[in-house]
Amino acid sequence: MKKSLKLAGQKIRFRNNLLLHISITWACLLAAFGLLNVESFASTSYLFCVKTNDISLILKSEKTHYRVGESITLTSYLINSSEMKFYYVGSSFSGFTGYSGLHDFELKVYDARGKEVELGRDAGDWIWKPNTSINEKLNRAYVFLGPGDLHGLNEKLPLNLNPGQYKFQVFYKELEALRWTPEEMKNLDGPVWIKPLVSNEITISISNTKLRKSNSLKKVRRL
Repeated sequence: MKKSLKLAGQKIRFRNNLLLHISITWACLLAAFGLLNVESFASTSYLFCVKTNDISLILKSEKTHYRVGESITLTSYLINSSEMKFYYVGSSFSGFTGYSGLHDFELKVYDARGKEVELGRDAGDWIWKPNTSINEKLNRAYVFLGPGDLHGLNEKLPLNLNPGQYKFQVFYKELEALRWTPEEMKNLDGPVWIKPLVSNEITISISNTKLRKSNSLKKVRRL
């Protein structure tokens, strides 16, 4: 099951006080000199300090440990970590293992040896009606992200992985806007984010304990 996270317009707000600014400054300095783990640092609210892109891609899991046969719930979202810039990003996705031809989140999974696990992808190109305007495409398949806004995908995936430890990562690609002409692009009321993005890595462990179906019968209270 996949859900589009309708979070555009929800701001990530930072309390404007001296202590917070001091904390952020020190954290940024520690990260720059390698004294603070950048990956864990980037997953916090201080994301804007260590990311060079105005739009960043974040990946999270509902939990870090699953059992064999249990579906894995992932959330990935695009966040505008700039201070003053606005961008159009994709709003219509075909899941982590789907392909729409518009813009896609692509999930990649690697085993403990670093070998990519074959997940397979469901292909299905989005076909526009003839003479569909750019503005109509923006209204139907894009969302406008302001500073602090985020938008993404939540999906429960039956991956059926063997026991072991795995690395998960998501890749975002814009495809549709790359086909637009410079003449069409210059008439937009804001830029479309077209750079490929790579999320943070997360580690998930799969245990050998299989899920057991409950066969217990409900007890009937005797009068």
